[in-house]
Amino acid sequence: MPNRIVKIKIFLKKLPQLAAEHLFLSFLISFLLVLALGFFVFYRYSILTEREGPAISESQMSFDEQSYQELSKIWQDREKRLTEDAISDIKIRFAEPL
Repeated sequence: MPNRIVKIKIFLKKLPQLAAEHLFLSFLISFLLVLALGFFVFYRYSILTEREGPAISESQMSFDEQSYQELSKIWQDREKRLTEDAISDIKIRFAEPL
């Protein structure tokens, strides 16, 4: 097992030199790999989604009025605090120095 790992390390160290010696072949292999990857991504996210179409849910959406009222109250409280802080900050900035 360790002998295999050593051979793999030696091969990986020689790989850049081999790629440089066979530059056109390396470029061609890299180009084809990138082209295949690009086609796969295009197929997955463009062509396949058109075939399947959007998923339509049969269930009805429900609206929880109580949760909406609580959330609305929280937002109004925050907005009120922000406006009060802004007004007090303006008053402090334009107050006359002592």
